[in-house]
Amino acid sequence: MSAAVYTTSELADLTGVSPWALYESIRRDQAPFPFIRVGRRIVWPRRPVDEALGISMGGRTEMAHEQTQAVQ
Repeated sequence: MSAAVYTTSELADLTGVSPWALYESIRRDQAPFPFIRVGRRIVWPRRPVDEALGISMGGRTEMAHEQTQAVQ
């Protein structure tokens, strides 16, 4: 069973966006996904992120794979 949230580093790896850019998007009130503050830590609920990226419980869909490949 996987965690219910992504860390910022995990989300950065998944989306190809730097952690700094994710933190900056929060600062500018333009976060790409819902997030939760836990003290000073930021976590990203897995379900809305996975739905937005088209990731199923079984793994990445073709759309998410293509987005990852385009960034590389």
